[in-house]
Amino acid sequence: MALALAILVIVSACGNPARHRGSPAEARAIVVAYLQAVAGDEEDRGWSILLPASRRAYDSRDQYIQLATEAAWDAFTWRLTEADSSYCEDGGLYCQVRLQIDGVPPDFLLEAPNAAPTDRLQTITIDPAAGASGNAWMVVYFDLEGSRGISTGGG
Repeated sequence: MALALAILVIVSACGNPARHRGSPAEARAIVVAYLQAVAGDEEDRGWSILLPASRRAYDSRDQYIQLATEAAWDAFTWRLTEADSSYCEDGGLYCQVRLQIDGVPPDFLLEAPNAAPTDRLQTITIDPAAGASGNAWMVVYFDLEGSRGISTGGG
């Protein structure tokens, strides 16, 4: 009986993380939802789609919403690149979604207000070696506890 219980616990522990890992298709859907919300008229402007750790790049939800509301969204357009240019690493814990952008994204998406010069806290990262797979990317993180959302990166 104890052996059966131990096996059940081990199998459950091994099975749970896989349920929470992401795929390129899920990551692409999260990026679309975020970009539509941040530039649209959603009440929270995508705040709820940011990972909790990424929200710390802002003083508050109100600051984030103010930045999103005041941004010049007409100066920036985006589209996802081909699906095969997006990929996940570390077993689906984080995924990079490639974009083709035209114009200039709002400053707060290129560098979060609370970023130190070496933090690189970016919601959208511009790719200096742009090619057929797009000229920018965003990162979606899927943690083992089930949180998933847009990461501001860093490092």
